[in-house]
Amino acid sequence: NAEWSRSDRHRRLLAGIELEVLKPSDGAAMQAVAEVLRDKLRSYDLIGRKGPTTFAVVACEIQPRSARRICERLKHGLDDRKIEVALGAATNEAERVEMVEDLFDVAWEACSRAQRGEGPDGICVIE
Repeated sequence: NAEWSRSDRHRRLLAGIELEVLKPSDGAAMQAVAEVLRDKLRSYDLIGRKGPTTFAVVACEIQPRSARRICERLKHGLDDRKIEVALGAATNEAERVEMVEDLFDVAWEACSRAQRGEGPDGICVIE
């Protein structure tokens, strides 16, 4: 919520990213995902684990169209480790996004679309 408030106050673009690990989904894979997230994201982006196979990211102060590039960078890092994922992202400029909860609802919708093959390379972004 603090980043949301800061983004809103300073009119900065923010992205919510949902990452669902499809396979493998064991502890070693989850550890590898966490390592890739730490390695590929900036130090001030926020990373959290939402569920057994789901991670969430708040990418702060991004440029327009950066959400896709961030997802692609994460996907390539995970592909290198043979971990299959679906990634969904939304920005605070997307329709229906009025508060931080909306941001992650829309990002999860995008992730679900990516799982269904609606996005190229397992990535779907709603801007």
